[in-house]
Amino acid sequence: MSLKLNIQRWLFSTNAKDIAVLYFIFALFSAMIGTGLSAMIRLELANTGSPFTNHNTQAFNVVITAHAILMIFFFVMPALVGGFGKDKFNSVEMLTETNTMDSNMNNIMDSNKINYNNLGPYLTGLIEGDGTISVSKKELGEYKYNPSINVVFHKKDKPLCKYLMNLTKCGKMTKEKGNHFMWQMNKLSEIYMMLSLTNGYYRTPKYEAYLRAMEYNNDYYNKNINHTHPNTINIINNIDITKALPLDKSNIESNSWLAGFTDADGNFSLAMDSARSRIKPAYRLEMRQNYSNYVEPQNKETYDFNFFEVMSKMGAYLEVNLYTRSRNLNLGKEMKTYHTFMMMTNSIMKNTNVMSYFDKFPLTSSKFLDYSDWKYMNQYIKTNGQGKYTWELGTKLKKDYNSTRTTFTWKHLVNSYLEN
Repeated sequence: MSLKLNIQRWLFSTNAKDIAVLYFIFALFSAMIGTGLSAMIRLELANTGSPFTNHNTQAFNVVITAHAILMIFFFVMPALVGGFGKDKFNSVEMLTETNTMDSNMNNIMDSNKINYNNLGPYLTGLIEGDGTISVSKKELGEYKYNPSINVVFHKKDKPLCKYLMNLTKCGKMTKEKGNHFMWQMNKLSEIYMMLSLTNGYYRTPKYEAYLRAMEYNNDYYNKNINHTHPNTINIINNIDITKALPLDKSNIESNSWLAGFTDADGNFSLAMDSARSRIKPAYRLEMRQNYSNYVEPQNKETYDFNFFEVMSKMGAYLEVNLYTRSRNLNLGKEMKTYHTFMMMTNSIMKNTNVMSYFDKFPLTSSKFLDYSDWKYMNQYIKTNGQGKYTWELGTKLKKDYNSTRTTFTWKHLVNSYLEN
């Protein structure tokens, strides 16, 4: 990089790490000057004469004051506040939500090292379930607006969103609207981070939007690699050319994708058959595809434009039937096709496959708590069968379950498998 670009980078940088380095350099020089003044003071006091100030008490007081100001305001404060001000512990506010938190969750902030093999598939499942990758159409070689990635959360899962934000250092939370809010990523460095994390793990038609976002990232890099504006240089320093990997065709049970997808669109229910006093634990997964069928011409042969393949794989793994429905609606100039895919396990034997997967790749949202109760109910029925006590246990669990849940704990995020 040229001398001019180096000077622009350091003098006009908006990168927090670069600014912290500048603080440290400034503090170092201040410490050297302060140390020199300290040596002067001590030598002045150590000698019977006055080798530096020539018995000028006012000058001596000025040196003492300058030493104190330099060391406190020009060394200690810049080094501590400027160098370490953006510490991981500034996200500890996530532990003070209205939900009941456990004090052990403070450990989350101590070692946020990403386990890419688990976090990547999990985030992909979360995005493909309740997320949106927005990329404008390319017209005359230009884009109308920057891409964005948004993931919808229920308000009770705010601690999970903050945890993921802290882990990835990406995005912000929008204000709640009703019972929901969004994890929103707009900065190109954040988009690049999410594209890199999720690369190679997509299984659904949202892969096409991922390809367009990746194309935008690579176009921006190639177009601005020699740009001299400080902000653009900062962006280029935080992204890179990336090749999009193909759709993930591996077995569903091979990674944590289904955990993220279930946190978005799955449900664990305890159906109460009052006529026969029976409890029926069920795992249900439903996906509605109701967005426009626009596909870039170069991507038309890249994938099948529906969820049938991946939902079929899930059905095969869980050993259940897949139910589908499609509707074509003529909306003026545009024809939209709405697809619905649904599967459900409704027996203790079929639920065994569900438990086998989620014990290996746990949920991270508040659904983990519902799953834990659901699993306990399954195991109780398998051991004790249906009866009076089974019914009483199910009735008790239902009082604090799914939509009626008021008790929350987030111990399962401590030492999560999404971290190393």
